[in-house]
Amino acid sequence: MQLQAVSPQTLESIAACTEYGSKLAGWIAYTGLAKAQAKRDLLAAKREMMDKMLSVGYKMSPSAFKDYIAASVSEEDYAFELADRTNAAATHQLDLVRSILSALKTEMSSINFYKS
Repeated sequence: MQLQAVSPQTLESIAACTEYGSKLAGWIAYTGLAKAQAKRDLLAAKREMMDKMLSVGYKMSPSAFKDYIAASVSEEDYAFELADRTNAAATHQLDLVRSILSALKTEMSSINFYKS
């Protein structure tokens, strides 16, 4: 899944902002699920690697053990970080949409005030 590029036309009206905000809300839900699944897979891979190392009697310092485990589950860690960053990006975009909607509403109120 990829977030779409935002052009000025994407956010040119209240209706356009509302539509884009609705899409973002769906993406945030999806990326939240992806993040949770990636975290589950990461922790399962760490547990599996620890079990393997302990079963064969590896001897190393706790910090070396921790670093080795982290390196051994790099693919799962990558998937988690990607899901986390995508979720954060969508959340920040939604905050931007809210700010633009607020500005557009204020602008419309000002225009309507001067027309009266």
